[in-house]
Amino acid sequence: VNFSKMTQENMVSGGTREIRPPHRMKAPGAPIRDADDKPLEPGPTICIKVPEGAAGSVIQVPHPKVKGQFFEVRVPEGARAGQPMLVP
Repeated sequence: VNFSKMTQENMVSGGTREIRPPHRMKAPGAPIRDADDKPLEPGPTICIKVPEGAAGSVIQVPHPKVKGQFFEVRVPEGARAGQPMLVP
């Protein structure tokens, strides 16, 4: 899959076809930045929904690989409740 060209290649037949982005999704206009305004490094991430009243505070997020464990995430002050947020 080539997301810059929005194409998918069949490895068996060698044919290509166009793909479309998921419903109501589009690529960001600029690189995604973390809470300290630094560019996000490539690597595993999870997407969470910002809880009501969490802007500017630290929240507990369930660890995606270790069941029953949590880790702390700082929510930016400008975050809105219900907004999706990437957590590296």
